[in-house]
Amino acid sequence: MPETKASNCQKCGVEITGVYYCPACVAILDKALAEKNAAVEKHTTISHVDLSDIFNHTDEEGNELFCNTSGKLYLKLAGEKASRKVGSIGRKGGRIKYIKPVKEKNRHRKSNSWGICWTVLNKMPNDGEIIFYSPEAIYSIEVMRARGKGQFLFFKRVGYEKQLFVPVKDWTIERLGGQ
Repeated sequence: MPETKASNCQKCGVEITGVYYCPACVAILDKALAEKNAAVEKHTTISHVDLSDIFNHTDEEGNELFCNTSGKLYLKLAGEKASRKVGSIGRKGGRIKYIKPVKEKNRHRKSNSWGICWTVLNKMPNDGEIIFYSPEAIYSIEVMRARGKGQFLFFKRVGYEKQLFVPVKDWTIERLGGQ
């Protein structure tokens, strides 16, 4: 039988055998993960009702926005063969919510803002809500506020959908995982 090497817990430094974390730290990490998952679920759980009458649309440039029956939103740009998923849509508390998972590295750094797909935002009612979530935080903003605070940025590369960029300072932010 191979000999098990002693090491130190990666969180607290106590000596352990054959694992990365001591039992006490595993319990703390499990609790933190459960709290983080509960916070994300609280903000992102919506009723998927048929909103295709609002979100199935082709604009004057030939870009097509469509919503499937489970609330997933797709955008097919006129010059592309495939469509791309741009988030989910649904109702909660009588309001339409647009929900999208994001990565912090994809935030526009120079303006410190999140880009919201203009085609989706343009179809949202003023009292709707936009929720972006990452492993680090949940960002939410009302549609009317986003329209008032955002700005369009123009890029030389084609192949991106038109986006309204809203500075992070204008979003309500809930940090996850004790950050």
